[in-house]
Amino acid sequence: KLDIKKKMEKRKEEELARYKEALLKEGAKHNKEDKWKELASKLHIKQHIRFFAGHLLKAIPEPYVALDHGRINIIYFALAGLDILNALDMIVTETQKEAIIDWVYRTQKEASGGFTGSYSTPSSCYLSTGHLAYTYTSLCVLVILGDDLKRVDRKAMQELIRDCQDDNEGNFKATRMGSEKDIRFSFCAAAICTILNDWTGFDKEKAFQFITKARSYDKAFGHGPFAESHSGSTYCAISSLHLMGMLDRVDDLEETLYWLLQRQKRGFQGRANKDEDTCYSFWAGAIIHQLGGIDHVKKISSASFTLSCQDTEKGGIRKSPQVDVEIVHSYFGLAGLSLLSFGNLAPLEPCLGLTKRAAAHLK
Repeated sequence: KLDIKKKMEKRKEEELARYKEALLKEGAKHNKEDKWKELASKLHIKQHIRFFAGHLLKAIPEPYVALDHGRINIIYFALAGLDILNALDMIVTETQKEAIIDWVYRTQKEASGGFTGSYSTPSSCYLSTGHLAYTYTSLCVLVILGDDLKRVDRKAMQELIRDCQDDNEGNFKATRMGSEKDIRFSFCAAAICTILNDWTGFDKEKAFQFITKARSYDKAFGHGPFAESHSGSTYCAISSLHLMGMLDRVDDLEETLYWLLQRQKRGFQGRANKDEDTCYSFWAGAIIHQLGGIDHVKKISSASFTLSCQDTEKGGIRKSPQVDVEIVHSYFGLAGLSLLSFGNLAPLEPCLGLTKRAAAHLK
């Protein structure tokens, strides 16, 4: 039995080595400098700037009215998109920045901690309480706009995080009132603690145990234990572990990288046997970048797919060429291009969802 196990391990190592060599050859073929420059000229920057600005400085667009309880997410994607395009100061005046900052602080729940997605949410709704996802995007907005975070109620924030973490399982729910409970909110909690540089309400060891239990046989991660591996879940897991300072406790990260690289067809897919989707150029690409494998990505193929999803007249990026454009995939499409050092896009801090310029405020 031991001999068979050793032979299987050796075969696995040989397969990984062959795959790595093939990727390097493929990368050399696809990532030609002239083609790369040609592609960069096809990014419709002016239209994309206008698209993001239209979501920020006007009334909430009609398709998003039903999502007003999460208005902060729209603001985040708009500002973060402008920041990647190096257009934030060109579009948003200092007066407008202060107005947005004041609006965000109006959604803070000072008594119970955290932020809501919009101060217009009815008090009877569970979304009217501090919500980890909305708190994460609220803090990102404040950081992007250069706020000093002095008005954040840090004590109440840590109490919220402590109350949202399951004492037994170590995972997080989104609100005290109860909601979904999976690896996405582990990431949100870890990012909040990183931004505020305060982990007093976060039990790292319990969180580590939950995250590692969410790892599948293929060494990628699902939403929770026994769930199917997913690029987005893998992003949340690896980013959380990195922010927690515990990534070095995880074995076989090369196999996680291998799984993520396998998700590239032309663009990236979220799961095996699924269609390509521009957002996964970020979710998969960020962890490939974090694990040191970005040179193994077929960059021209990935960028070409994202560019094929542009709306060249109105601006914005679709999830795939056949559907309508919207702000979520517009941001993540640009973020995925940034990870490839595409054109003059601002570089990202992969595990925080901020540009390096914005993240520098945290140091």
